[in-house]
Amino acid sequence: MQPKQTLLFHDDFWQGFVKLSCRHQAAAVVAATALTFTPVGLLTWALATHAQGTVPDSDICNNRYLMRGFTGNSDVYGLGIRLGIYLQWLASLIANPLLERERATMAGSYLTFSLALAIAVLLLAFQHDCAFTSEIIIVLTIFWGGTLLVMVPFVQLLADIATTGLGLALIPLILSMLPVSAWFWLRLALYGELDFAATPGGTSFFLLARITSQHLQAVSWFMALLCLILCVIPVFSSICLCLVLFLDWVGQRPAEWRVDQEEKASKDKILDRLQRLMKRRAEVMKENPPQKWPMVMSGTLIASWSIIAVELTLVWNSVKGVYNVRSTGQIIALVVGLGILVKVLWLLRHGRASG
Repeated sequence: MQPKQTLLFHDDFWQGFVKLSCRHQAAAVVAATALTFTPVGLLTWALATHAQGTVPDSDICNNRYLMRGFTGNSDVYGLGIRLGIYLQWLASLIANPLLERERATMAGSYLTFSLALAIAVLLLAFQHDCAFTSEIIIVLTIFWGGTLLVMVPFVQLLADIATTGLGLALIPLILSMLPVSAWFWLRLALYGELDFAATPGGTSFFLLARITSQHLQAVSWFMALLCLILCVIPVFSSICLCLVLFLDWVGQRPAEWRVDQEEKASKDKILDRLQRLMKRRAEVMKENPPQKWPMVMSGTLIASWSIIAVELTLVWNSVKGVYNVRSTGQIIALVVGLGILVKVLWLLRHGRASG
């Protein structure tokens, strides 16, 4: 019987995976569950506790209110920050199909930007300071757009230890931001703009068309449901992982999935097993490589939608003070993004494309 040529259902994958944890099945179950539920549980508890607190005083936003609109936070989503991120997106779209060696560099650099955006969202959510609903929407749009555009395709395209390391770093970041996003949209759907300030003249943002303040709560229900569904996926995956380990522990797994009890395999070091597992993963990916150009097309759509959504949300909410580059933080972000794009173009110019 021919083994299945997919990563998650390949016999060698399961055998290699279970061999890594066959000596400490109970610890593996606890670790897998903890790694999945800890960031989700802690942030959900923190956000629920925060939501039960007192409503922020609306007077703290008086110094940011304008006749129509408000003064934006240039340190979070100023022109330099936005351009630096957009340039990294463009570099990623070029490098993913053409420059294999540059994917890891760009993914690692953008992971830092993603972490900074996640921290910015948490600060806006937890600090008792002035934060507008449209600001949270803008930062979340940039975060998820970049994650889908830069990080996820990188993990899909390569199959080695470095990719796995970045993937493991990306997982807790995504697991932390999913409950934050779900909490934001659910609170907006249930209570309206209670936790954050409304834009003078009405909050608007772009989804597939302009969403005005009259339809804000209705659309928020859709966004909250989408986030909750995405939250369920890693939880379900963790439950399946724990079930696989438990069934193997009690000897109830299907025969073709059971661990080979050869003496040599039992004496292998964990690192050797992991290296063989990654080698097999690379072979599977080589046999069935992801289609690069459809990924580029989807990335172009994601980038276009994200940029349009961010810029139209800024315009529709009349956000001022975010169309110049004056602060040091904006200059650094812009230079980093420009440098990455120039490097990609330089490598293409000198014929180092991987085809």
